[in-house]
Amino acid sequence: MSRKSIKKNIHDHVFNTYSRLAFSLARIWNPFYRRTRIVDHCEMMILTVAFNNEQLIERQIELIKENIKDENFRYMVADNSTSRQKRKAIKEVCHRNGIDYIAVPRTMCRLTNYQCAISHGAALNWVYYHFLREMKPKRFAIIDHDIFPVKPYNLTSALGEKDFYGVLRSCGGEWYLWPGWCIFNFERFTAKPNFEPIFTRKNFLDTGGNNYVRYYYKYNIQDIAFPIVKTLRYKKTEGLSRHCDILHSDYIQIVNDSWLHIINGSNYANIPGKEDMIHQVLSDTAQFWEAIQSKDNTNESISKNDVFAIDNKNSNNNRTLQQD
Repeated sequence: MSRKSIKKNIHDHVFNTYSRLAFSLARIWNPFYRRTRIVDHCEMMILTVAFNNEQLIERQIELIKENIKDENFRYMVADNSTSRQKRKAIKEVCHRNGIDYIAVPRTMCRLTNYQCAISHGAALNWVYYHFLREMKPKRFAIIDHDIFPVKPYNLTSALGEKDFYGVLRSCGGEWYLWPGWCIFNFERFTAKPNFEPIFTRKNFLDTGGNNYVRYYYKYNIQDIAFPIVKTLRYKKTEGLSRHCDILHSDYIQIVNDSWLHIINGSNYANIPGKEDMIHQVLSDTAQFWEAIQSKDNTNESISKNDVFAIDNKNSNNNRTLQQD
């Protein structure tokens, strides 16, 4: 075995060990649980994990109230922000708009902040085991804080009688749903879910990927319907050469022709100029959406040779890797 292979095996083992510890921590850590109990049953629970940007949450609240057409749905924000000031601002936005707000414990956030995918997965696990499992909603949806319903949409109808429905992530024959847009039938989600990332023997599966080895592997991917996702380049920033930087800076995603995803909405990747696109979307989402629609047929889709991207106009036939 080469030195490079040995180093990779050690890295993967350390990463997976840390991921397992984060999963265990999320399941047992409940210092705020008794003080923040939300136990009302609902037909559809929509959960988003906030991260250091109150403006994204405020716009998402506005568009969810305007465009989500499910009956008896609730919307809940779990705050995984690293900044105390941002947590305060996000909490104020939620309370002002009558939205359920829960704060992911900051100590757990700090302990899992070694890697953003692990931190995100730990936040989802904490909310699932300490809130969703007690609430037992008939269905629940997980959406990123930087994805917005720009047209009327019914999540319940989209799920229908399926066990789950969401944006596909696949790599080397292993697959999972991106926990930035996915819907589940709660009663059929029988496995003990784990939204942490994982290095399998063959691949790296990002946030949500651990559920492949716990749950999704039982399903034949050929029998499953997935949303139609378009990944389009909206602008061309000068000076960027790495594929991941270009993706995080210049691209947006459209889900089922109804949802707009600003990739890297919190700009955790620290891409210069990203704030300009974010401001444009937040200040006039309708105008931005119209601009995207007009570019749809002429704009540059992500190259099929670029492992960071897909333009899966037919999700059931095109299953290449998509990055968050």
